[in-house]
Amino acid sequence: MTQDQRSGKNGVNGKAVPSPASEELLKVLLESAKDSIFIKDAERRYTMANRAMAKLWSIEVSDIVGKTDAELFGPEGEKTIAPADRAVLAGKTVHVTDALNVGNLTRIFDVAKTPVQNENGEVTGIMGIARDVTGH
Repeated sequence: MTQDQRSGKNGVNGKAVPSPASEELLKVLLESAKDSIFIKDAERRYTMANRAMAKLWSIEVSDIVGKTDAELFGPEGEKTIAPADRAVLAGKTVHVTDALNVGNLTRIFDVAKTPVQNENGEVTGIMGIARDVTGH
């Protein structure tokens, strides 16, 4: 057995090969999380959201995917979120606290965002985790 086989690497740029078991584990982690977890593309449209984010809105995940912050949070919410997103798309990791309207309520979120990169290191999107800290 080679070192690459023992380490679970495929020998192409030293990257591990995802296994069906690890993909299933990732799905379980995403869906079990109490915090909202999401991915946006470079146009800042949601390409993935977990169940916690959908529950916050009382909608299905499929109702989030493809939408922008303006469509979910309104123009004011989009203005609040956009600066951090632009920083992430420029390659920075950010940690912010945002007050956003969700339905008829203003909620406070502690949000960490990091760039999503392709195999060439180019930023292709945003990955974020948002914790509702309203009342804490």
